[in-house]
Amino acid sequence: MKKVSNGFIYTFGGLGGLLFGYDIASVSGAILFIQKQLNLGPWQQGMVVSSVLIGAIIGALGTSRFLDTYGRRRLLIWAAVIFFIGAITSGLAPNYEILIVTRVILGLGVGITSALVPAYLHELAPKEVHGAVATI
Repeated sequence: MKKVSNGFIYTFGGLGGLLFGYDIASVSGAILFIQKQLNLGPWQQGMVVSSVLIGAIIGALGTSRFLDTYGRRRLLIWAAVIFFIGAITSGLAPNYEILIVTRVILGLGVGITSALVPAYLHELAPKEVHGAVATI
C-alpha cells in the first residue's frame, strides 16, 4: 500500500472547512428558486436557510459522544455519507417539510466535520506545525 503524503491529507482535510462554508452559503443563490417552486413565505425561507445550522449544532455537539466509540476515521467516513445523503435528498425534496428534514441531515454532516476535522488534522501533524495545520 502506497503511503499518502501529509500535505495531501492536510489539503483534503482543509476542504472540510470549505464544505462548511459552501453548504451554508450555497442556499443563498438557490433560495429564490426554492421559494418560487415551493411557494414559501418569509418565515419558511428563513427555516430553509437556517435548518443546516440547526443540524450543524446537533452534529457538532454529538460528535464527541461517538468519537471514542467509532474512531476519527470511521466518523469522517460517516460524515461523508451523511453529506451525500443530505445533498441528494435536499435536491430531490418535493415539499417544504422534507426539505427542512433533509437540510438538517446535511447540517449533521457539516457539524460533524466542523468539530472533527481540525482535531483529526491536529493529531496527524508533526508537533512543530500543529497550530498551522489545525487552523487550515
